[in-house]
Amino acid sequence: MTPKLAPAPRDLGPWTYTMRLATILTLNDRRHWRTTAPIKKHIRGLSKAHAFTLRIPRQEFIIIGTLFHPPTLRYRDADNAMATVKPIIDGIQDAGIVLDDDARHVTFAAPLFGKPTSYPWWSVKVTISTREPVDYAAYIEPPPPRVRVPRGPAAQCGDPGGASRHRRAGERPCAECRAADTARKKAARAAKARP
Repeated sequence: MTPKLAPAPRDLGPWTYTMRLATILTLNDRRHWRTTAPIKKHIRGLSKAHAFTLRIPRQEFIIIGTLFHPPTLRYRDADNAMATVKPIIDGIQDAGIVLDDDARHVTFAAPLFGKPTSYPWWSVKVTISTREPVDYAAYIEPPPPRVRVPRGPAAQCGDPGGASRHRRAGERPCAECRAADTARKKAARAAKARP
């Protein structure tokens, strides 16, 4: 027989859990519903499992905050992540934390994007609170400034090491490096084409 766990007191919180997702849903998705339905089901089930393991007692009202850590440094609109927040909230309601996920029982802060992960998956930090919304400003590092590529003619570097070295430095690749990259790509394609 498994021992019963003592319920957590009602005045504790906020509760936090982190989910790993291979992909997220965005409001800009133009995919067919058959392709998005399994993703929604997976996110909802994962959220339910994480929320259930926290043993949060039933609450009358909760505030949900989400912090997304993307796998890349690309800039994203925060409101597009609402398509992923919906199944997360549904999973929390499925775990029995609130009676319903309507406006009388659940409210949520706008989704935020934090520092990118160094892994090929999304990390989503979900915070459930019964009090004031969680101040995520302490968790978020501002994104690095956008690097502007100079529009003028590129300087010759004298080292045809490849255009990627220039891009990492935020420079426009010189003609020698572009030519070296093109020659390398042609040689790789020719080697692949040989039987």
